[in-house]
Amino acid sequence: MDRNQALFIEGIRVSLEMIDLANDRLRKVLFHVSQHSWNVGGEIPTGAFTSALLDAWSIVDAVHRLHGLVEHLPGLSKRMRIPAIRCFLQNAKQVGDFRNRVQHLSETISQEPLDGKWAVWGVLSWFWVYGEHQMRACTFFSGRMEPGARTLFEAVPMKVEVPIGLIKLSQCDASICISDLFSDVRDLAAELHRQFGALYEGRTDFADRYPADIMIALDLEERPRTAEGEPK
Repeated sequence: MDRNQALFIEGIRVSLEMIDLANDRLRKVLFHVSQHSWNVGGEIPTGAFTSALLDAWSIVDAVHRLHGLVEHLPGLSKRMRIPAIRCFLQNAKQVGDFRNRVQHLSETISQEPLDGKWAVWGVLSWFWVYGEHQMRACTFFSGRMEPGARTLFEAVPMKVEVPIGLIKLSQCDASICISDLFSDVRDLAAELHRQFGALYEGRTDFADRYPADIMIALDLEERPRTAEGEPK
């Protein structure tokens, strides 16, 4: 493994960890919000939806970055013949255009004709499974909602991850199913581990050549000074 390949793999590793963390936090927040919505007049925790939007868009951004890294990863021959990698590359390709809607938000607002269904940071929807045969469809509109009819969900899903599933982020006529994206990312991670995991096994020299994460902490102490500003 050369240094260029090692840096690509390091970038992929951290991207996968970011996506996993953001998805875990997002599902926990939406579960918490769903439970509070169960009681009529239940108060939603302050910042809950801000946190949800932050993690949802973070996943979109990280998946877009991961797509570029996997697409150009050196040493991965015939990648489009590997089902998990092909599936991820094909499904994540659409993320780029969707991401640019907020990546270049000022241009989107200024240049595109925006109808009443458009929300600045999009619409977040999900399903909460709270019983053996019961689930609730939830939708959050960020910002002011214009009057008019809207489709909350297209059809009752046949399969939903418990307790929170089918998380979707939409903006006007475009949408991304975050739950499906994460499933593709999970399969991709398992396949990349099979492809490259053996390279690391038993290679203690990699710790010196390709160091992983490191944290450095320094303790600082202010020294007393004289009236003239000189250290005592």
